[in-house]
Amino acid sequence: MISREIEKEIQQENKVILNFTIRQVVCLSIAIICSVLMAVFLGLDFTIAIYPCFVVGGICFAFGWMKQDGLPMEKILLKKLQTKIYGNNKRVYKTKNRYITMLNKEYRRRRQMDMQDKKAKKSLKKEAKNRKRAVKKSSMKKIR
Repeated sequence: MISREIEKEIQQENKVILNFTIRQVVCLSIAIICSVLMAVFLGLDFTIAIYPCFVVGGICFAFGWMKQDGLPMEKILLKKLQTKIYGNNKRVYKTKNRYITMLNKEYRRRRQMDMQDKKAKKSLKKEAKNRKRAVKKSSMKKIR
């Protein structure tokens, strides 16, 4: 039996501390620092200061752990911001059908040929009518 090795295409981030990646460690440390500074500078009681710290921690959690379609949160937000600024977020896909242009040329050519044929038929009919009239007039003149 023939066998072949298949390379792994799965990319994994390296775990650094306690099964966290570098990105997660940085976001966690930013969340802790921001929460402590917010609690100190607001000078509120611990039970009240915990709510803004939850918000900051949730935002840092989103940036550290959440990914959508393989993209980290900052790239997703950057893309959304670019679509808001530049506006056109819908791509229009248009193609030019070459066969239709060829067929239109062929239809146009055939239409012109038909028109020429119609003109030729009309002129032949007129000539035939004129001949009949001429023959009638000549026969009428002979009779008189």
